[in-house]
Amino acid sequence: MEKKDFSRTPYYLQIREQLFNKIVNGEYKPGDKLPAEEKIAKEYGVSRVTVTKALQELVSRDYLRRVQGDGTYVGKPTIEGNRGEILGLSQSMAQRGFPLETTLLLREILPPTKQIAETLAIPLDREILHLRRIRTVNGAPVVLQDTWVNLSLCPALSEVDFSFRPLYDSLQELGGMRITRTKDLFEAIAADTETCSRLNVALGFPLLKAKRVAYLKGDIPFESAESFYRSDLYALEVVNG
Repeated sequence: MEKKDFSRTPYYLQIREQLFNKIVNGEYKPGDKLPAEEKIAKEYGVSRVTVTKALQELVSRDYLRRVQGDGTYVGKPTIEGNRGEILGLSQSMAQRGFPLETTLLLREILPPTKQIAETLAIPLDREILHLRRIRTVNGAPVVLQDTWVNLSLCPALSEVDFSFRPLYDSLQELGGMRITRTKDLFEAIAADTETCSRLNVALGFPLLKAKRVAYLKGDIPFESAESFYRSDLYALEVVNG
C-alpha cells in the first residue's frame, strides 16, 4: 500500500482529519464544546484562519455545529439517506465514519403475533425471526431495536450472527434481495422502566420512537421494526423521495 505523504497535505485538512478522528473515536462526544479556535491554533502551531477553515469543513458535513456567540459543538450522529437509497442503521453509520457496535439481547424464531402477521401480510402459522438489539457508538447506547422478519423470504437469515452482520447486507448477500422502500412513523415518548435501563437514561427521559415497515420489490413486506433512540445522542434525517 502506498504511504500517504501528509507533509504535502494542506494544514487545514490535516487539522480537519485529526478533529474528525477525535469525534468518531469518542474523545469529543455529542454535545461537547470544542476548545476556542485560538487554543486549537496554538496547539497545532497554525493560524486561526487555518483552524476556522478546518472547523467549517466539519460544520458543513454536520459533524460540528456553531452557536452564535457561544462556540462550536459536536453534533449528533445522524441516520440519513439519499433519494432512492434505503439505509439500515449500520450502513448509515458506516458512511458517516462512526464505529457501531451491536449487542444481541434476544434472538428467536416463533409464530407472529396477530399484529405482526397483519403488518408482514403472512398467516399466523408462518415462522418469523425476532431480534432485540442494543446499538452503541463509542460505548454509549443510542438505540434499542426490536425487529421482526418474514423468515420465509430468506430462510438463510436464521443462521446469521446479527451481533456482527447488518440485516440488510445479509439479506442482499444471502437472498439476492434489496429493500426498495420503507414506511416510517416517528413519535416523541418518555422512557419507561425497560428502555431507561437499556439506554442508560433516567425514567421519563425524552426518546424518539420509530416504527418501520420495510418492503422488497413488488411491495412485499419483509421487516417490521420498532426502535427507541436517545434524543441527546442521536438525530434522524428523513429524506422524501
